[in-house]
Amino acid sequence: MDLQTSIKSGKELTSEELEVVNFWREKEFNKEPWSHDGINYFHRNLFFIVRDSEQIVSFGMLIPIDIFIDKQKYSIDGIATIFSTIRGKGYGKYLMERMKEYIISRDKIAIGFCENKNTEFYKKCGYGIWKNGIDNFIYIDENNNEVKDEGGDTLYIDNSEQTLENAIQSDKLIYHYFPHW
Repeated sequence: MDLQTSIKSGKELTSEELEVVNFWREKEFNKEPWSHDGINYFHRNLFFIVRDSEQIVSFGMLIPIDIFIDKQKYSIDGIATIFSTIRGKGYGKYLMERMKEYIISRDKIAIGFCENKNTEFYKKCGYGIWKNGIDNFIYIDENNNEVKDEGGDTLYIDNSEQTLENAIQSDKLIYHYFPHW
C-alpha cells in the first residue's frame, strides 16, 4: 500500500474529491450533495482524504462544534462522514489513526456517533467508546426546542483534562446547536 493522507478545508477540496465525497454521502448516508457554489458550511470543515496511489480509498471530516456541559462551553471537533470506498483493506483504520494523531496533536476533544455494530471498529482504532452515549446529547434547534437522538454509541478522544470522561462518569447531558453530525 502506498497511502497518502491530505488534510484540507472543505473549501480546498478539488472537484474530483468533492465528487467522490458526494457520491458516497448520497449513497450511504442519503445526504444531499455539497457544492462550492455560494456560501457553504462544509467549507469550514476539515477533510482527511486517504489515497492509495491516486485513488481515493477513504475520507472523513472534523467539524468545529461548541458543546455545553453544565453550562460550560467547550469547542470540540465533531467526527463525521467516515467512509472507505474499498472495505476490508485497512483503509478505514488508517484514516481513523491519522485523524486521532491530528486530534491529539491539537489537544482537543473530538466526538462522533456510530451505530452499535460499528463500535468495535472504532475501539480497535484507539477511540474511547461511550455505550449508548448518543442518548446524552441534546440538540437545541433554531426554535430553541430540545431534540434528542437515540440509539447509538459515542466515539471520542479526550485530551483536555478528561472533560468528557468526567461527563461520561457522571452521565451528564451535553447540549449543542449543531444538528446530529
